Amino acid sequence: MLNVMVLLSQVMQWHVINLFLSAALLILILMPADSIVCSSTHDKVKVKPDGSVPVKKKQRKKKPRRPQLRHNRQYAKAQKLFESALSLTDKGEYKRAILVYQSAIKLRPKWAPLHYNLCWTYSALKDWQKAISTCQKALARKPRFAQAHFIIGLSQSNLRQYDEAIKSYKLTILYDPYYEEAYNNLGNVYLYLKRYDEAGEMFSLASALEPESAEPHNGLGEVLRNLGNYREAVEEYKLAVLYNPKHAVAYHNMGVTYVKLNLLKEAAESLEMAVKLNPKDAPAQYNLGVIYVGLKRRDAALMQYEILLKLSPEFAKKLEALLKR
Repeated sequence: MLNVMVLLSQVMQWHVINLFLSAALLILILMPADSIVCSSTHDKVKVKPDGSVPVKKKQRKKKPRRPQLRHNRQYAKAQKLFESALSLTDKGEYKRAILVYQSAIKLRPKWAPLHYNLCWTYSALKDWQKAISTCQKALARKPRFAQAHFIIGLSQSNLRQYDEAIKSYKLTILYDPYYEEAYNNLGNVYLYLKRYDEAGEMFSLASALEPESAEPHNGLGEVLRNLGNYREAVEEYKLAVLYNPKHAVAYHNMGVTYVKLNLLKEAAESLEMAVKLNPKDAPAQYNLGVIYVGLKRRDAALMQYEILLKLSPEFAKKLEALLKR
């Protein structure tokens, strides 16, 4: 009897298992076929409605892009031309350098330094309009190019476009706050426009950046002289010639300022240095002649007259009139 009970129990267990399996199979059959997924370590694979598994296409490996050899050759050639043009500018052969820069630009038209160096070369030849237009091309590729703004400002000031020059120098300083020459040149524009306070500020900033630069001290001397502070002006001129003993303009300005202080001997010494450094400076030669007349050094004044006859007949006539008095 016991054996029969055990047997019935086993049969019941198998019956329950079969019912469970049948129910599970029925659930699977009723589920949409395309929602069945097979887990893998990488991707979920969808089963087609017909029960087949789509074959995954092999993705082509992207080949690494090779640099375009043509461009590489062009850039290399442009670089060589660039270096050749630099060498020519160092030798002062500006017209030849321009031709070389133009050839390089044809190979690499978007390279801003090429356009900048070309505009610098035009400025060295004092071709101010071409300097501006070429620098504008450099700025089209590199708008914050401080040196290009500086050359444009320099060109505009030489063309007497002072308002535009002020804007260009301010942009130079905006993009490079340590550009000493920009402060100094902006000071010179303000000085010409008789905006002495602004000029003095710019020269002071330039001097703070380059304490041993002669130009800001000469500029400060000019500001002080125009404001009637002659002794302070002389001290600035002395600093200018200390830092640049060949600064003919500073010696000339110092000589004129000594005249304001009625120090004619010191004025003569300063102007003698000015004409020694720059013999073609007609105003300095004339001023020296005037001082010789004031010092009653007639022979020296006559020598200045002879120099001016060749250099500037107009100044010679003025000095002759003084000698006849």
